[in-house]
Amino acid sequence: MARYSVAFALPIGTDVSFSEDGWEFKSPAPLSLNVKSEFISKFNLELIECYSGVEKFSVDGLEFLVFYNDLHAIEHIYFKIYDKSFLVKLREYWSDNLRNYCYLFFPGE
Repeated sequence: MARYSVAFALPIGTDVSFSEDGWEFKSPAPLSLNVKSEFISKFNLELIECYSGVEKFSVDGLEFLVFYNDLHAIEHIYFKIYDKSFLVKLREYWSDNLRNYCYLFFPGE
């Protein structure tokens, strides 16, 4: 099985905790649809599938999952990063373009 890193795009002000169920997020508001659109455009992500409130996008070396709540607002975005160069690109793009709209959380950092 291939090794990968993970990251989450979260609304600014989100409380993050880890429980026996995994990472849990309590957000004051949903993520903007513009955040999703920006990442999809920047990394040329293609929609792979949709299921139970989740959209899965992919490009070689990167998976991108958008999680929606019952009102179809974005709760968070999950990145599964197989190609380490995407870690650098993701951080740079967020810092230059999206830091005022979302928070990037890298578990273990």
